[in-house]
Amino acid sequence: MKLQRIIKIKCYESLIFISIFLLTIVSNSIYEAVSLQKNLNSQHIDTGFIQLKDNYDGFKGRLSIIEFFNEPNSLDKMKKLYIDIANDNNLKYYEILKQPLTYIGEYKGNPICTKGEEFINKEVDGKLMTTVNSLQIGYKTSNYLNMKDKIECGEYFSGDDYLLDESKAVPVVLGYSYLENYNIGDYIQCDYLFLNLKLKVIGFLKKDSKFSIEYENFLDDKIIMPSLNIESDNFSDSKFTKILYSLKNTGYIPYDNDSEYNYITTTVDNIVDKLDIDWTYRGRVENPFKENPVNISVKASKIIKISSWILSLILLILIFILEKKRCDFEDFSLNKRDRLIMKTKIFGGTLLQIILLYIITCFILWVCFRSNVIYFTLKNIQIRVFPIMLLGFIIIVYINNLHIEKSVKE
Repeated sequence: MKLQRIIKIKCYESLIFISIFLLTIVSNSIYEAVSLQKNLNSQHIDTGFIQLKDNYDGFKGRLSIIEFFNEPNSLDKMKKLYIDIANDNNLKYYEILKQPLTYIGEYKGNPICTKGEEFINKEVDGKLMTTVNSLQIGYKTSNYLNMKDKIECGEYFSGDDYLLDESKAVPVVLGYSYLENYNIGDYIQCDYLFLNLKLKVIGFLKKDSKFSIEYENFLDDKIIMPSLNIESDNFSDSKFTKILYSLKNTGYIPYDNDSEYNYITTTVDNIVDKLDIDWTYRGRVENPFKENPVNISVKASKIIKISSWILSLILLILIFILEKKRCDFEDFSLNKRDRLIMKTKIFGGTLLQIILLYIITCFILWVCFRSNVIYFTLKNIQIRVFPIMLLGFIIIVYINNLHIEKSVKE
């Protein structure tokens, strides 16, 4: 009789746990889907930018970027890729590299220009180093962004400034926040992509200068460098050259309609296939709700979400009551060793129960929603609801331990 009652209580608990998981996952998935739908519907995805990127991540049998660099023709492939895309008159290729610089020496400038307090004047190999914000902008990109019009004083880069000459300083334009610490003609010693460079200040940008390519970029705290090109095949640092061209091949190409988007992606695919290089692009965000909209308002979905959490809390309290009842059927008048064994069994059994219930819940959701647009957000919510599963486990173990200790005292 006692065993039957315990089994009955565990069955009730299992049904309640599955209900909690279903409630929280589905309601949160609906809310996330409706919010995402609203954001995507408000965006103009017919226009935008694609961004090139490599696939050398070392996953699923792919080479890592280091393994690719070690191939004898890797640099030639990257240079050819850059030339074919950048020089294609039908593609507007804009280079914006967002690599920070490592300032060498004691940094006395504005902390806002750095990556954070923890990166200021760190001692490395006996030298003080500071990571500072920087952008490297290509020649065509500079013209597209009208960078010359943003100059407060001094000048902007000329055509020759984009060629790296090991015997000369690299010209830079500083954001407005640097104006109180530097003058035109000053030199700055920095590391860029592990190469030591001497930078020469040739100008300053106007206050609140910014531009937008995919995202808004504020320039007051930036050191602006030209996106460097290397013409010589005998440049002294091949590691730097490989890293540089891998980054130069992460630029942006704008599109204004579906036809342009399809042309650009097809052209890039053809160039990549011809060169046999594992490069691709990050395209536009497709709107999965365009054909299958979620017909519910954000406000209504929020009410559903809040209601489900309140109901889940009530159900958790019900589990608390049921578990307390179950503990009343247990015999805790045992010696210390037997109590430890009982605690271990309860711990392991409860953990296994909740994990199995969560797997069952996820399977039910997959069966019910796999062809529904909500599944687009549901997969992520399943991971985020994991803490609730953990909370349920902690509650049950805590209650059992409480009853065991209470029975011992009595």
